[in-house]
Formats: sequence, structure tokens, C-alpha cells
Amino acid sequence: MDIADYIAGLTGKTVQQLFGGSSPLVVVLREGDTHRIAHWDASLGEQVPTSEQLDAIATAPMSQAALVAYANSTQWALVVGGKAVTIGGRTITFSTTPESMTLMNGVAARQSRPNPPATINWQIGPTEFVALAATDFLAAATTVSDWVQALFDALPPIFAGIADGSIITTAQIDAALAAVG
Repeated sequence: MDIADYIAGLTGKTVQQLFGGSSPLVVVLREGDTHRIAHWDASLGEQVPTSEQLDAIATAPMSQAALVAYANSTQWALVVGGKAVTIGGRTITFSTTPESMTLMNGVAARQSRPNPPATINWQIGPTEFVALAATDFLAAATTVSDWVQALFDALPPIFAGIADGSIITTAQIDAALAAVG
């Protein structure tokens, strides 16, 4: 069991209800090997877990099912979290949500048809656009797509390591996913 699941069981709320959104009901801070509650919404009651309880949960071994769930959720957060690509000395973060990836692939596919646009205007923020040469956009789209695929390719070896006992911590999962770049 991890800290989030423990708090969900304690409060009767889901992990998403507790920790999701822009105003989470609970904020847990980790300082070295010590964990503490930095924010506990009053609606959750007065039974706030102590640092000692959180530390004991954090150091307890996780089940294989919990490690698999952690690997999946961490990988997916990376997949949809965006990818920074440097084009002409400028770093541009491309959204990698499924919707954005579909749009990116559609624009890339359009380049193979007659009379493709030479410049792509791509939205990179709520009101911010960047004009990219079609060749730069295609290079960025390829980089982003390859990176997303590499994140998916990283999961089978992680699952195999969990199954054979060579991966037993979330830190090992984090390191394997971080190696994707």
C-alpha cells in the first residue's frame, strides 16, 4: 500500500478526489526519508496521519499489483505531460495529450499530399502560437512520436522486472522511465 492509497482508505475518498485537480484536499511532502502532511482539508476530519505513520507506509514493500499500477500511472502521466523539443535554438513544449497527438499526426500526414503548407502555425499555449517551417514541424512531430512510443516500449521490461522480482521499488520504475529521456 502506498501513502495515497492509505489516505484514500482512511478518508473514504478516491486518490483522484484527494490529490487531483488544482485544489487538492491533501498535500504530502517528502523531505529526504520523512513524509508529512502539508495540507489536510478540514472536510476530511481530524484524523490526520502522523509523519511516523506515513514513513512506515512509504518504506513498506509494495505488492506487484501496486508496482504495476504505479508504472502504468507514472508512464501515462509522462505520455500526456508534454515533450520539449528544440527547434532553431528555441525550446518548444508540445502537448502530448491524445487529442494533440492526433492533430500533430494529421498535420504531418497533410505534408505528404499535394500543395502542403510551407509553414505550420502551432498553438503552444492558451494564446501563444509558433510559426514553424514544415520541415521543422515534421522533425518535431517525429521526435515527439518516437518519445511517446519509447515510453510505451519501456513498460514491458518494467513489468518483466516486477514479475521476476528485480524491480521492487517505485524509484526503480522512475529510473527506468527517466532513461527514456
